Amino acid sequence: MRSNEFISQLHRLELGVFTTADAAKVLGGSSAYVNLFLHRLATRHEIERIGRGIYALKGAGRFEIANAVEPNGYISGVAALFYYDLINQDPLVIDIASSRRSFAKEIRYRESTISVKVIKISIKRFFGFRKEKGSVGYFLIAEPEKAILDTLYIYKNRLASYCKEAFENGEGEIDKERLVEYAHKMGSNMLIGMLDKIGIDAGDIHAGRIRA
Repeated sequence: MRSNEFISQLHRLELGVFTTADAAKVLGGSSAYVNLFLHRLATRHEIERIGRGIYALKGAGRFEIANAVEPNGYISGVAALFYYDLINQDPLVIDIASSRRSFAKEIRYRESTISVKVIKISIKRFFGFRKEKGSVGYFLIAEPEKAILDTLYIYKNRLASYCKEAFENGEGEIDKERLVEYAHKMGSNMLIGMLDKIGIDAGDIHAGRIRA
């Protein structure tokens, strides 16, 4: 298969970031053939190698690439709040919430570095995310309400100001009832107690609902 045919097929499949296994399904042939084919494309910079057995098409966005570091996780924290235009600060590090492990990784992509921090959270708190279309493929990202709560839960007072800014800017974007419902679902008294830091009166919180 020619390289342009291979790349066109990945675009049709909307795989902005793909694995060796993904490539094998398109190319067929032996693993040695697939590895050599990908190596040649990466050497010619027709694709970019971003990790062991992981490659990106030209034009793939940084969130697509970041999510590939932990594909079973989802983007959250300040990076998600910035994605939704709820805050003005574009963070240097992209947080990924994972139910499996914690680690940090830097990915060299073209002329820049993408810094990723994977943060382990319990399985009961692993919810409230969606699939979004990136430049070429897809990535998983927290809903706005869950991004606020994850930030408060993980960083507490350190980044509470970003959460307050997001809450104040989120008219029409942030569902207040869902925010409180998710806070209760996370099962953290500390988190419930921090809701007043973003502008929700603690006296208005009753059984996961905001009093009218």
